[in-house]
Amino acid sequence: MTITWNQVLQPRRCNANLRNFAKSGGRTLSGREPRSVSDAGYWLVAMGEIAVTSIEEARAYRALIARLRQGEEVLVPVFDVYTPRGAASSAAAITVAANTPLRATQVPLTATEVDIQAGHHFTIGDRLHLVTEVVSGPVAPPFLNPVATDTAFMDDEPWTDVVAGSSAYVAKILPPLRAAVAGGQAVSFQNLMVRCVLQDLADGDLDLDLGRFGTPSITFIESI
Repeated sequence: MTITWNQVLQPRRCNANLRNFAKSGGRTLSGREPRSVSDAGYWLVAMGEIAVTSIEEARAYRALIARLRQGEEVLVPVFDVYTPRGAASSAAAITVAANTPLRATQVPLTATEVDIQAGHHFTIGDRLHLVTEVVSGPVAPPFLNPVATDTAFMDDEPWTDVVAGSSAYVAKILPPLRAAVAGGQAVSFQNLMVRCVLQDLADGDLDLDLGRFGTPSITFIESI
């Protein structure tokens, strides 16, 4: 089974980092080390100091770590405050613009109200990706007039009179798509998650101070 993350568990730190596979023939006499690098990569998600200060949090954490140590997968939320402008708006909408094959490293997107830039994370289904380059996009971000869309005013968004419409983007991504994606598939730049397993089965012991308070840390590795 796949575990759904209990929202009562909130970490002090959450860092998702890409790792990769590489082979080397050793260092040459010139001091250089030729490497053959895979294009697949995988995510390592470190959650530091998960707050356990109540019976609800203690129960949720104990259940989570017990199931993880049995090899179950978990949909790990990625807590990223540096999301694109507009991603938190109720008018935000992003979809894959066309059928895209397995292992693709370039994805066409149709976006409304979201300013997509290199360095942003996004989720398709339960897979996390990073935009490494925007190959093509609109001249101006596809923001909408908040009065017309009845949405909250955003301090970081410029005023616009546009009341409808979307913009086309083509983005290079890492890691490559884990599965083929159909056109129209929803994409989220706000609610980020990735399917993972526990990296180390001995990781994440709950050590309670005075029997009540704890801050366990866990490292997850993407399940591929």
